[in-house]
Order: sequence, then C-alpha cells, then structure tokens
Amino acid sequence: MILNARATDVDEKGLATESPEGPLRIDANNVIWATGVKGSRLGQTLGVEVDPSGRVVVGEDLAIPGYPNVFVIGNLAHRTDTKTGQPVPAVAQGPIQGGRFVGETIAAEIDALGKGQAAPERKTFHYKDRGTMAIVIS
Repeated sequence: MILNARATDVDEKGLATESPEGPLRIDANNVIWATGVKGSRLGQTLGVEVDPSGRVVVGEDLAIPGYPNVFVIGNLAHRTDTKTGQPVPAVAQGPIQGGRFVGETIAAEIDALGKGQAAPERKTFHYKDRGTMAIVIS
C-alpha cells in the first residue's frame, strides 16, 4: 500500500495517520519512510529568502544575510558551496560539519570580544563529502 499522507504516530508495529474518512491505523511488520526533503515551515515564517523546498538561504558563514548573529544549519539551510557550485546535501554530514563550523565561529567571536578585540573576519563554510554508506540489517 502506498499512502500519501502524514503519519501522526509511528511505532514498531505500524503507523497511525489521517484519511478522508478519519483516523487510520495501518499495522505492518516493516515501516519504510520515504519522502522528499523539505525544510521545516519555520524557515517560511522568518521573512527571509527561502529556496523552493522552504530552506533558508544562508551566506558563506551560514548566517542569514542581513542577520549576522542568526545562523541556520542542517536541513533547514540552503547553502551553495563556492568551491563546487553544488548545494550542501541534506545528509547527516551537513549539519555535523555546519554545527562545528558555527560553534567555532561563535567561540572565536566571544573570545575576541572578551579580550576587548574586534571579532575576527568570518571564514567561509565548505562542505567536505565524506562519502555515503547505508547499513541494512535483516
């Protein structure tokens, strides 16, 4: 059965969803989640540029243009890498690398300001493709 609906609850025995007739429970030995990648609706509420998938367009430093103290990482961020010309893919490494990058940026600025110095010039985020691996356990 292929269902184009939003699951309201998923557990090890199936899922609950809404149908035109009302609530629906689908019991299953296997639950497979497949979907397109779309940013959280939060991005569309910010009044900033978003891509067609609803992801917030961010600058080289992963901050929202015009809002240097607001960073967006992970699947909510749309960043085209200046080296490759490709968007950062919506895989786990994007948020991991982006989070580390933003954390280092914030720490460097706090450190400089704590010493009475100007914040250092921000670096440009570059995604490093670490490869893809899937583990299937049966």
